[in-house]
Amino acid sequence: FAGVGNIYRCEILFKAGVHPQVPGTSLTYPEFEAIWAHSVALLQRGFTCGSILTVDPEEAKALGKPKLRRYIYNSKWCGRCGGAVVAWDMAGRTCYACPACQPLGGRAECQNAAEPAVFPSHCVRDTDEDRLAQPAKLTVPELKTHLKALGLALTGRKAE
Repeated sequence: FAGVGNIYRCEILFKAGVHPQVPGTSLTYPEFEAIWAHSVALLQRGFTCGSILTVDPEEAKALGKPKLRRYIYNSKWCGRCGGAVVAWDMAGRTCYACPACQPLGGRAECQNAAEPAVFPSHCVRDTDEDRLAQPAKLTVPELKTHLKALGLALTGRKAE
């Protein structure tokens, strides 16, 4: 699924319920239609609001996460079901999937799937609350600010 970028690819396939390892030639017509509909809707939303926002605001509120911006991209946990997200390299890009929301449905399983290594995304910025929940996403200055606010030491060595 090329051309829309890694974030949109991940989120469009998630919304369509299609696992990233399903070859395009193996898609059913309903899967193709779902991918197309979500592609159009999300790209139009991104153009209109000027940001990559893939979670429908109504669903975010219903999930009790009104500030949720994306479901699985660069996340350890699925924004919809709360299950663990897996990640792997595919052609030099990181793929993300929620096995519960994007089942392979009898198709070949992903051999290289692992827990994703989260990182501070400059394309789709997380809220402060979300980044604090996953400290690996904090920048060093942000981490120092939060440690200082908690009255914790800013120097020392990592725990062994």
